[in-house]
Amino acid sequence: MFMLPELVFKLLMYMGAAAVVGGLFTLILAKGQMSLLVSTRRYILLGAIVALLAVVGNFYAQVGSFAEEGWGGMFDSTYVAMLWDSSVGNSVIFRVIALGLTLCLLLLALGHSVMSAFSLNDKTLNRLVMGIVGTGGVLLAVSFSLIGHTAELSVFTRLLLSIHVFIALLWMGSLYPLWLACRRVDIPALQSLMHRFGVIAQWLVAVLLVCGGILAYQLLGSVAELITTSYGLLLMAKVALVGVIMGFAGWHKLRLVPQLTDQLAAKRLQRSIMVECLVGLGILVVTVLLTTVVGPEAMYE
Repeated sequence: MFMLPELVFKLLMYMGAAAVVGGLFTLILAKGQMSLLVSTRRYILLGAIVALLAVVGNFYAQVGSFAEEGWGGMFDSTYVAMLWDSSVGNSVIFRVIALGLTLCLLLLALGHSVMSAFSLNDKTLNRLVMGIVGTGGVLLAVSFSLIGHTAELSVFTRLLLSIHVFIALLWMGSLYPLWLACRRVDIPALQSLMHRFGVIAQWLVAVLLVCGGILAYQLLGSVAELITTSYGLLLMAKVALVGVIMGFAGWHKLRLVPQLTDQLAAKRLQRSIMVECLVGLGILVVTVLLTTVVGPEAMYE
């Protein structure tokens, strides 16, 4: 099966989308920190470009999988038309619109000559960028509920999935800017930033877990499926990784952030966030496998 390109493109799509959503969240939290502003905007811009290219690549990789003709089948006009007229095509439209808006606004924000031509001051521009990039992030999250094994579920369940995906992307995408902040932001501002992130994150995690639990029940149907099916076992592996990353979040909030008094403490936090990034990447990889290779339907084959 023509599976590897689809896995790679989907992983890149998740990573790019996380950069867009998480980068915007960090910009809002780090308001006034000019040392992070330009770098985080560029991070969001790079994420949007990667995600946009990955969306297109993933679509044609799915065409190749349907055609079962390898690389040559990626551009089979019959299967291209078939997928474009399906929910897959609808999700691509959502994602292209969301990422296209994000790219346009970020290019506007980074291009001072264009900004002057439109007579936008920094405050107006920042609000415009954050508003439209935020809308793009919501559209990205919603697009994941339009396809795959959740597309046939109720509207309420798909809403929960959109919320779950949005929070997960926000959390994963925030890690790199926070790592960067450990190098570029002075100690008092860094401690304040990490404290604000921790306060908001604890509520977001609660919503994430509730949504995830309901979704797991809807998709599995019983606890026994967790240990008797490949989908359930892979889902448990994802839950274990989420538990690890929550452990890191607790360690940061209760131990490392209160100890932020000098650059040595900032370096310890930075190293810990880097490990958290690697765990987050593992979660994205497992998610790609769950949504591409396994799927709940495999439980009944």
